[in-house]
Amino acid sequence: MTTLDRGDAILFGGRITARAGNGIAGATIEILSRNTRTVLGSTISIEGGSYRIRVVRASIGSRERALTIRALSGDGQILVTRSMPLPAGDESVTDLVVSPDRLKNFRPAAEFLPRHTDSIMNPESLARMESAIRLITPEGGVEHERLARVSRRALPPLARFDSVLQDSWNVLEGDLDAARRLRRALTFLANAGRADSPRISAPPSAREGEFGLRDFAHRAMPTVPLADINEIAFRPDICPAPTARLLPIMAATLRIATGPEDAAMLLDGLDIGLRGLNSFEFLTKLGEAALASGNTAPFADELTRLTVEFGQGGDSDLRDGIDWPFPPPGPPPPQPLEPCGRWTRECFGNLVEDWRLQAGIGRLDLGPVYDITSVTPSDACPGETVVIAGIGFGSIPGQVVFPHQDGVSTITVDPVVGTWTNTSVSAVVPAEAGSGTLRLLIQDGLVTTCEGPLPVFRQGTGGAFVGGIPFVSSVTINGKQTGAVVAPDSQFTVTWNASPSNAQVSVFVFESLPNNAFPKVLLWNAFMPANGTLPLRTSPRTSRGELHAEIWAPVQRCGGPSIVEAVAAIDVPATLKIEGIEVTQGIQVFSLTGPRNTLSTIEDKDTIVRVYVSADTGSSFRPNPIPGVTGSLLIDGTPLYPINGITPNNPGAGNPFITARAAADIDRRQTDHTLNFRIPAVLAKGTKTLVIGVGSLGPPATRLSTTALMPWTWTKIPPLTVRFVLVQDARPSPGPGLFPSESQVRYTLQRAFDLLPSPASNIAPAWHAAHIVTGATNAAVLDDIRTLAFFRALPDPATGTQDKSGWIGLTLASIFTGPGLGATVGLASTAPIYIDQDHQGPFRIVAAHEITHWLMGPCHTDDSVSPCAGSTASNPVGQVIFDPYWNEAVSGTLSYFQSIPSGLARHWIRPVDWDRLSVAIIAWEGRP
Repeated sequence: MTTLDRGDAILFGGRITARAGNGIAGATIEILSRNTRTVLGSTISIEGGSYRIRVVRASIGSRERALTIRALSGDGQILVTRSMPLPAGDESVTDLVVSPDRLKNFRPAAEFLPRHTDSIMNPESLARMESAIRLITPEGGVEHERLARVSRRALPPLARFDSVLQDSWNVLEGDLDAARRLRRALTFLANAGRADSPRISAPPSAREGEFGLRDFAHRAMPTVPLADINEIAFRPDICPAPTARLLPIMAATLRIATGPEDAAMLLDGLDIGLRGLNSFEFLTKLGEAALASGNTAPFADELTRLTVEFGQGGDSDLRDGIDWPFPPPGPPPPQPLEPCGRWTRECFGNLVEDWRLQAGIGRLDLGPVYDITSVTPSDACPGETVVIAGIGFGSIPGQVVFPHQDGVSTITVDPVVGTWTNTSVSAVVPAEAGSGTLRLLIQDGLVTTCEGPLPVFRQGTGGAFVGGIPFVSSVTINGKQTGAVVAPDSQFTVTWNASPSNAQVSVFVFESLPNNAFPKVLLWNAFMPANGTLPLRTSPRTSRGELHAEIWAPVQRCGGPSIVEAVAAIDVPATLKIEGIEVTQGIQVFSLTGPRNTLSTIEDKDTIVRVYVSADTGSSFRPNPIPGVTGSLLIDGTPLYPINGITPNNPGAGNPFITARAAADIDRRQTDHTLNFRIPAVLAKGTKTLVIGVGSLGPPATRLSTTALMPWTWTKIPPLTVRFVLVQDARPSPGPGLFPSESQVRYTLQRAFDLLPSPASNIAPAWHAAHIVTGATNAAVLDDIRTLAFFRALPDPATGTQDKSGWIGLTLASIFTGPGLGATVGLASTAPIYIDQDHQGPFRIVAAHEITHWLMGPCHTDDSVSPCAGSTASNPVGQVIFDPYWNEAVSGTLSYFQSIPSGLARHWIRPVDWDRLSVAIIAWEGRP
């Protein structure tokens, strides 16, 4: 690119500061003719207060002997005004100092373009894409990894150059090495694009480009007449990436171009590097829609389309060896999306136009404009002064950039006042300086962009600096200083960076052992380079431990030592595992190590599903518990969620999270050792597939999840016919009682059916609606029950036929003295109502116990003597009960009611009796 000769222009520069010496950024600096008051040139002060203004000599009147320089705030308030003589040479230095009263309400003229250095894509957008993929398939599986690779391949090629944005900023700061790297990257893309076979969504010609950037090449060159910028069609209509991340790359590309043809080639490479931003932006929007609505179908369809496209384009690694059994989908649908930034003809067109007008910016080729030949002393300590010698520094002071101790960032300082010349400058080493490349910031100009001003600095070569305090900037184990997990007997990597770069550091890597034993040393070397990477291996072990990597930077002339440590866990990370799924309606045979779900469940009854979730390492390592585990159950398209903690008395007390623990620590008797779901009776029919998913809390990258499918069939058993009678205890002692209410009676019978393999849907009043008990002794009470059985045997007065159903009379309290709570005579029974305030009290099962006598005759639910089948008297149930109404696992003491004197009415139904009753109820309801 041709530039103005120095004889054609005068460069005015300096700093604008407060009286305290602090630089003022964002002030408008103007140079005016004293005769005509015409503004001859203007700029905006950058960070540190530096400014540069290039004024063409021809614009200065022949009679001018002095000029005016002034500084203004963003709202036009004058900060300072000075007169300065017209210089005889090519450069003039003028520093401006602003009084405190002028800075009280200072408003900058513009916000500078923000400096991003990670990716051309918004990292948050990429993270949201990963979250959307997890909605389609759980993380960690083959399908998840395949879709993630498709989304990464959909990124524009330039996004795969990790340092291109950082290099672009460094080019604008004059870094010659960064300029070479950027040229290599753009040249590679330009050459690759010309040889690349077109893809489905690629433009028909790589030379035309997707965005038409090469059309700007000649417009950036001041030797070519400028056409009307509005005549150029600039594509696309939507913004596929934040403009603030693309503008520095565009500006740096123009910066390194040597002429129109070179600019065209480089812009071709940039165009090809941005190929696919439109379709990727469309994919991002579909992912955002999936996260907002839960509908993943459009997002999944577009990933499928891209998979086929990449496969046909030769990216076979994305296909995983799968030959798709259908034709490739058509082109993506129209994309009526709002721009995500100002990617417009005006934005980039104005950048090119402004660059053309700023042609006085230093040569845009790869040759250095300034060159540092020495830094003396090169190993200076903080607080000491170094002399930087070289050529091309100019007479207008810039700034000195020292490397930071962290090995990544830099520290910018002002030179020692009065030491800046064209060949030498002095600066004091800052406190946190480290070793690396020392550079200069010599402003060449300021380019206006739609996102804010963009300062451009003179290109040049840096100088080696190996001073500063010895400092370890970083040490990591597998890329992390903390938080890494390394398995026993596996390889890991220790990486470190220290300064000075010519120092030798000590590397100490060891494993901590239990019981404060002496650590196991894996490496101890005191003669390692300042920057390095080492692969090592943990020792075989069966217990957890910690892995430590310490880097010691030794004591040197500038001080020390510096010691930094990285710590990793020696562990096998636990994953979630579904150990088993129990389906129960109150009693079930289930074990994590034995028989499972041997009892049938009955249609039209609420059904409990208990999901046994463990923290599993797949090894002898005992896992740490995983808190915050929850899940869902899908049946017939209906999602169900955990009912842990919910009770009829407290329906709002639910807590859908449990702690997953080692399988051996799961106690079936503990309600919250499982995720519990209730399938309502209306869905409990036929054969269904239970789709269960569980997952943990935490950031997306650390969440754990797993799924399971289980078919389940409900058995159809007719509802048992039960008719109830309201019974009044009218004996003199304990005193005349009342009849129970019908709601109390119905509630008692509904809870009785929790123990029976039959739906509670055929419960009704008996034709003999009320009965009075007057017997003073248990024998007399039995006579009253025989009277109730007598009424049952009579014809129903309304129909003239005998009621074949079983009758049960309910009282407010037990009418028996001693251990008995209820009684049965033939097909007539009595029992006390269930008092719900004592939800696991003794009356919980009496009604059910008495009903079972209709079907089992004299046998009891705890009989172990022939002909009554049963289990041993010491463990009459043998299985854990899960009360489906009160939503809790019932402990052994309560479930067997061991504290109740009567041995006839203390036990919940047993598995063996559940099966016997299932057959008996079918036979009962099948009788005439």
